[in-house]
Amino acid sequence: MGYLLSIVIPTKNRYKTLIPLIKALAKLDVNHNDLEIVIEDNSENNEEFQTFFETTDQTNIKYFYSKEWRSVSDNSNQAILHSTGKYVSFIGDDDAVGRQIVDVARLMEEYQIDSCGCDYTLYRWPEALLHDKNSFEYHSKGAFVRWPQIDKELDDMLRNGIQSKKNIPGVYHGIVSRNILNHVYEKTGTFFPGPSPDMANSVAVSLYVKRHMITSIPFLIDGYSKSSTGHLTEKKAHIGKLEEQSFLPKNVLRNWTEEIPKIWLPNTIWPESAIQAFSKCGRQDLTEKFNYTAMYIKISILYPQCKGLCREYLKKYSTIKNIIATYIQITITYLKNRIKDSGSRAAQEAIHVKEPISIEKAIKKSEEIIDSRRQILRLKKLLDEKFYKAETK
Repeated sequence: MGYLLSIVIPTKNRYKTLIPLIKALAKLDVNHNDLEIVIEDNSENNEEFQTFFETTDQTNIKYFYSKEWRSVSDNSNQAILHSTGKYVSFIGDDDAVGRQIVDVARLMEEYQIDSCGCDYTLYRWPEALLHDKNSFEYHSKGAFVRWPQIDKELDDMLRNGIQSKKNIPGVYHGIVSRNILNHVYEKTGTFFPGPSPDMANSVAVSLYVKRHMITSIPFLIDGYSKSSTGHLTEKKAHIGKLEEQSFLPKNVLRNWTEEIPKIWLPNTIWPESAIQAFSKCGRQDLTEKFNYTAMYIKISILYPQCKGLCREYLKKYSTIKNIIATYIQITITYLKNRIKDSGSRAAQEAIHVKEPISIEKAIKKSEEIIDSRRQILRLKKLLDEKFYKAETK
């Protein structure tokens, strides 16, 4: 019998976080027949990790190494191809999971849930801990269980220039059934049909998922290390030339959408990846809803050094009418979100740790949050009420 859940960890040249992470994951109090951990290593030299891995004796931890250059999407693709679980979760080499992720996957299997996201905890590695930030954070962001309408989420993303993933499903920092992932692979030849794996996969699986759940259970830990995207974004250092990003596909410039500025930013690579995913999945029609003007305005606000570039794109690909309408839309959305956030902040649960802690301790704290609130039992009860009672009506 195969594994219930595979945790896949693509990695390259980041043993400083990978080794402590694997040490911590090896200590998870789970049935090793339920949980598979797959490490897909594309480092230039793997002697350090190979020496460490030879000291482990857990058969559920699988290690694959290739020295030949791969893009981050290709390496991520190989990680899933090497996994065998009925459900798959993709984390970075500075992220982590708590043991209860297996319980969540088991409930997904029982209630035939295609995908699940969560209000994950945030962990900043000591080397990436800025003086005004917390080492560990947890914020519950809404109802204990939410059932997003994926079509509406995608429409909202397109209308706002695809500047975030909103509440759509995805294997990165989520759990997705292998059946859904296989649909994407059969259609596109990859699990990640775009240069940014997280956005490309999220958009692609969104076209196939029927039952998507988000819960406040923090079974995932979002890690910020010194070279992580999250840390670089906090420092406003996540910017550069596309051709200098060695982890992107070699044909990234050739395939780049004309209307998107040719610069490396989260705010350009996400929409580019989404557009490619829509296209490869045969849904080019959805890209007609894309609001490029919203993307240009958002980039100008977040990265003032890009204002001149965005001004040129606005002149070429937008109109005065669309610019005014988009500014009004962005302002209204901002004010609505501020009102919503201020109204719900008092009701939200928040936990902060200021002093530096280890990744193992961050996992323990996440697990304690789940255990102390009996969140798995609560989720089971709510799913029983939603599905079993519905069947008896």
